[in-house]
Amino acid sequence: MTAPKADDPVIDTNEWTLCAQRYKDVIAKTTLFATTTLVDKLHAITPFTPTSSTIDIGCGTGSLTVSIHKKCNATKILATDIAEGMLAEVDKLHLPNVSTKQVDGATLAGIESDTFTHGVASFTINFFPEPIHAVQSLHRVVKPNGLVGIAIWGERVEWTEAIGIAAKKLIPTYHFTTPESPAAWHSERDHRAALESVGLKEVQTELVRMPLAVENADQIVDYVFRGGNPVMLHALKDFAAAGGDVAELEPVYAGVVRDMYPEGAVYADAVLGWGRKPEGET
Repeated sequence: MTAPKADDPVIDTNEWTLCAQRYKDVIAKTTLFATTTLVDKLHAITPFTPTSSTIDIGCGTGSLTVSIHKKCNATKILATDIAEGMLAEVDKLHLPNVSTKQVDGATLAGIESDTFTHGVASFTINFFPEPIHAVQSLHRVVKPNGLVGIAIWGERVEWTEAIGIAAKKLIPTYHFTTPESPAAWHSERDHRAALESVGLKEVQTELVRMPLAVENADQIVDYVFRGGNPVMLHALKDFAAAGGDVAELEPVYAGVVRDMYPEGAVYADAVLGWGRKPEGET
């Protein structure tokens, strides 16, 4: 399979770099259950061993990489991301047998085909202009009989949904959008179809629910409005572009969150999917 052409990123790379530390403190902790579950599923099929090798695309601050390293600290992992700040967070961990590289996850340009026993990605391909390109690229770089495992954001992300609810209280005609690609998918059915479409076999999927890693509603508000997450920044800028006042939106958002989630427990769906590259395919 040839590498797909490069795509312009949906979110500027610099924005991910700037938010890396807060991302690690909140979102990486939030997604840990899902990434650990995905690693467990892959390890049960083809274990991570001293002779295996893994590429992690859009590695962020290293949630998947760390989970794999815990399974076998002698396995080789190449953690890749387009944002230097995210890779810097992984480098700070000083994990043996883990290397980092700045790579476009959509194309994996410069990465040879049929190289790795495992190819993984978590909560990143939703933001690629053509998410299927990342699936195609992972299929390309894993060896025949290798595994591909991908976690994506599901259909519900309650802390961002609450932005839309609050915004409509101020601008009833406002239409809430996120910076996800229009080509992204969010259901188990569509995730399975995407993995199968590139040639993966024995595909399985699983839906999991993840609570946001905060202690109360005030921390939710603080992260959304001051956490620097590019997804939140996009939503707030979009509201401002529609004529809204972000300073006015914050207390309304806080009220929505407290009414809907009085204990500060807001959730997001994650869809996990994994499959095997058949023998004889390249």
